[in-house]
Amino acid sequence: MSAEALPLVTKKAEARVDSRLLAQHLGNQHKAVIALVDRYATEFKGMGILPFEKGEITGRGQPERFALLNEDQAYFMLSLSRNTPRVVALKAKL
Repeated sequence: MSAEALPLVTKKAEARVDSRLLAQHLGNQHKAVIALVDRYATEFKGMGILPFEKGEITGRGQPERFALLNEDQAYFMLSLSRNTPRVVALKAKL
């Protein structure tokens, strides 16, 4: 992923980042990011409402569950991520 900006979504007048896009920028699989959100849900919720949504189904199976993280929650996710060169670059950029 290049140095492009993370696209934000507005949810109830608050800028949020889609956990699927954050996972792409971190170079991680989304299921690993959601596992961290689930494991540390109490801490994430302490930083604001933690909304989850479902993606659209393409074909068979369950729709993908994703979180819309506010700024503090996104920074917390970065702090939980392993310091690979890609993650360090994203931390510095934000």
